[in-house]
Amino acid sequence: MIRSVGYFEACISTLKRTINYLKKIRGYPSFQKDLKNLLPRTLTVLSGETERKISGLRNSIQHLENQIQRGKVTEGQAVYLKPDQDRLELGGHYILYSDLATWLTDLHQCSLRLFDYFSKQKS
Repeated sequence: MIRSVGYFEACISTLKRTINYLKKIRGYPSFQKDLKNLLPRTLTVLSGETERKISGLRNSIQHLENQIQRGKVTEGQAVYLKPDQDRLELGGHYILYSDLATWLTDLHQCSLRLFDYFSKQKS
């Protein structure tokens, strides 16, 4: 259980960093257009709602230790990222496993397109 929670925490933090990178790449004016097209705006992880969900859970994870130390965690409140039947949750924030799977699948498809693009550039 402890190991899986650690992996999920790392996954959520990495998703947040990935969103930040994708937004910077998409917003960079002189970035190659054909390369930008491999990272479409329609990616589910780039939607505002998705970013809010990921950011909320990521922030809950990152700030939990500080809240515990300051006595801000009340009795009965989770002190770790809680894997539940259909979701991960902490501090009033949650992500459904089905959504997480969709986001990771979309990002995997992007990585395959990028790999193919750069492989062709080397040829």
